[in-house]
Amino acid sequence: MHGKRQTRWCWLLIAWLAFGVAAVGAQSSPWAIELQKAGVEPDRKGIEKFLATLRLTPELEAKIKLLLVDLGDERFKVREKATADLLKLPPIAEHLLKDAAGRDLETQGRVKLILSKPHYAEAKQKALLVLHVIATDRIKGLAPLVLDLMPQWEDEYLLHAAAKAVEASVDNADDKALRQVIAKSKSEQARAAAVAAWATVFKRDVEKDLEELLKDKSAAVRLEAAIGLLNLANHKALPVLVELLETEKPEVRQSSASVLRAATGQEIAYATYDEAKKRAEAVKAWRAWVGKHGDTAKLVLPVRKQPLYRGRILVGVWSDKALREFDVATGQTTFEAGGYKYLWGCHATPEGHRLAIDFQDKCVVEYDSQGKECWRRNVPGSPTGVERLPNGRTLIAMSDGNEIIEMDRAGDVVWKVNVPGRPTTAQRLANGNILVCLQFGNKVVEIDPKGVVVWQLHNLNNPFTAQALENGNVLVCEYANGGLPGGAKEFDRQGKLVWSNTGKMINPAQAQRLPNGNTVISGENGVTEFDADNRVVRHLQVSRGRFFAY
Repeated sequence: MHGKRQTRWCWLLIAWLAFGVAAVGAQSSPWAIELQKAGVEPDRKGIEKFLATLRLTPELEAKIKLLLVDLGDERFKVREKATADLLKLPPIAEHLLKDAAGRDLETQGRVKLILSKPHYAEAKQKALLVLHVIATDRIKGLAPLVLDLMPQWEDEYLLHAAAKAVEASVDNADDKALRQVIAKSKSEQARAAAVAAWATVFKRDVEKDLEELLKDKSAAVRLEAAIGLLNLANHKALPVLVELLETEKPEVRQSSASVLRAATGQEIAYATYDEAKKRAEAVKAWRAWVGKHGDTAKLVLPVRKQPLYRGRILVGVWSDKALREFDVATGQTTFEAGGYKYLWGCHATPEGHRLAIDFQDKCVVEYDSQGKECWRRNVPGSPTGVERLPNGRTLIAMSDGNEIIEMDRAGDVVWKVNVPGRPTTAQRLANGNILVCLQFGNKVVEIDPKGVVVWQLHNLNNPFTAQALENGNVLVCEYANGGLPGGAKEFDRQGKLVWSNTGKMINPAQAQRLPNGNTVISGENGVTEFDADNRVVRHLQVSRGRFFAY
């Protein structure tokens, strides 16, 4: 009897735990589930506790600096002890270690050894998960703590995620903390994130303060102040945004250009990575327009830094061996380029440039916003996927050599990795990793910069493309194979199918999720946009081909 009662209680406990896990999974974002698996409770208390362990106190900073001096000591035992002591500390002083690495060869070697330890990479991945959870679940009250940590981080993906987390977490009680960061922080990224959050929450109450920040020495801070003012319909922001088109920081130039276009509706040609002389011509045109219309222009608000969806779709029309761009609303052709042998993929940049790859000719071609060819490079293989990165380089998947490469503007391969299984698409993720679709491997993998698989989605059926979504899920397009219908499928990070469009298209070759939540799929019967309920929103009657909607 006692054994039966005990068994019954065990089953009740297991059921209760299963219900708890299911409840967390049902109510939380994919990032929250991943964070819980990493040992951090995805609520404010759990996240606050974790972030507190990352804080670099003045006492700890002083201790670390003394140990870093000892790394270069003449005595071997002192160097060894300092190395051992630094390895025992939490991985929160990466910026201090890197600063010390330039002192001498001995220190440089030991710093390299310390930074190579897995717990540094693991800590950053956990921090990234935390920032994703704060942003997606909009956990309030953590903005000051995140801002306090930003000066310790150097990785762009962490800083970008931190800025999003700050804006999502900030509340009315944070005014004093934000003002202090803006006035005193040594981190440009932290100050800019604080300004963006400040403008979002306090709006008219800080309008005069934002106007003063238009004169700040930091281009990133001026950009956020200008966006905040623009969203208050304050036209003083427009001349500053034009000035920022000439800053040395490409990311600020790009954001300024996209905000100007979105707010004014003007399509003045400007490309972030054009030569200075060509950019100057576009800046002159913007300056003339703002000088004439800036005080009275009707603004399209609100605006954000992110590149906006333009309602355009690039299609590699396979039968015509041509690249065509269509206006989604009207179906009219807005751009066309021919001369291809086997046009496999295409991509569009935030400033309106178009990229195309020729599988047979083994090249990548770029056209400017006016449709003129402005860049062409041969690639060391047959390309099947292309993406322009924020740093101006180009990420290319090459199926025949099982390689992913990163090419600079000179055409030099500055990074490459081998990924067996016929890679057909590659997407750089916010954490610096790459999502790769492996057609012959029947899986999608996330690899780190060294090519190590850190996550995978397997048992797929002839996948052609994969796209990482903002919600943490992955959208896969499976080509019809072995009598099974193809289609677009959305999977969560646990591999669970959460949405499907199978059987709706003939031989589907690619799928892309739009910012409005709809999904575009190409197949033998054209390019079709579906809503979340799989209803057809619009259809382009073109032969099969890869596309890019932007």
